[in-house]
Amino acid sequence: MAHQRQRAGACQKWGDRVSDGSYYNHYWVEIVTPQGWLGWVSAVYVSGGSNDGPVPGVPVETASSPVYCEYP
Repeated sequence: MAHQRQRAGACQKWGDRVSDGSYYNHYWVEIVTPQGWLGWVSAVYVSGGSNDGPVPGVPVETASSPVYCEYP
């Protein structure tokens, strides 16, 4: 079993679709690791969201939003 760790999402952005069983999502969530590295995880693997929905409480970057995600 994989270890589950809690990380705060910095922002999220629409991207490639990821599916795992009955779950699917196009949103990707940017996280910061304990070592300070930026990384991305599919919203499929984040609790609290719904299929193809953004993760609640995490800012979403869109073409018209003031939110800007950092890209590694």
